[in-house]
Amino acid sequence: MPSGGGQTRAIVILILLLAERASQLGSSSLHKRAAERANVRSASYKPARDAPDAPGTVREAVEQVTATQSSPKEMTMTVYMPAIRPDAFRWLRLLTMTVFMGLLSAQVATAADGDEKNSLTGNWLTSVVRPAPLPVLLSLQTYFADGNALDESNSTVIRSLGHGHWQRDGHATFTRFTLNFTFDAARNFTGTTERTTRIMLSADGQTYSSLSTVTRRFDAAGNLISTVADPAGIETARRF
Repeated sequence: MPSGGGQTRAIVILILLLAERASQLGSSSLHKRAAERANVRSASYKPARDAPDAPGTVREAVEQVTATQSSPKEMTMTVYMPAIRPDAFRWLRLLTMTVFMGLLSAQVATAADGDEKNSLTGNWLTSVVRPAPLPVLLSLQTYFADGNALDESNSTVIRSLGHGHWQRDGHATFTRFTLNFTFDAARNFTGTTERTTRIMLSADGQTYSSLSTVTRRFDAAGNLISTVADPAGIETARRF
């Protein structure tokens, strides 16, 4: 069975073909009716040279008129055949385009809903479970459609906003990378933190959980200080 998008495209193509066919039939009908009217006018007109000789007597005149009226070949009849207005087909084309735009808008809206369920794009409230006695870390994350990402948390560490990117690496799995600066109490730069997390999106697209997280910390000179690999499931999130 074709998908929703395929069905929509098939319906639009059918409507356009019907409109084109109706336009062709209308044009053909107009030409045909014009030709018929021209033939009727031509048949109704008889040049003077084709007229019968003038009757010599009243009796001959009566016989001639009677013969003319009784002869099917000489009878002419004008039938009124209303032409189809050309603007009717313009309205048909307009209606077709209106239906087309409506179906296209519905398809775009449906596609947008489907993309949200299968993508990280949007805003998320994230909870990260840390070893005791550290409390659960809360984070606000934004994933942009162009692949960029922002991250902010309620950590007491003096740090900048996390900047990074994300990408799909499976049917419902993604990889996120973020980097932020760290500072001391005097706001002196102390280094950077890089975090790479693999994510599994739920079937309804409203929650996700981490598959793995690797955190690397560097000092102000760019030297690697530590690397920590966290187990799966320490990070969970819900869309808002």
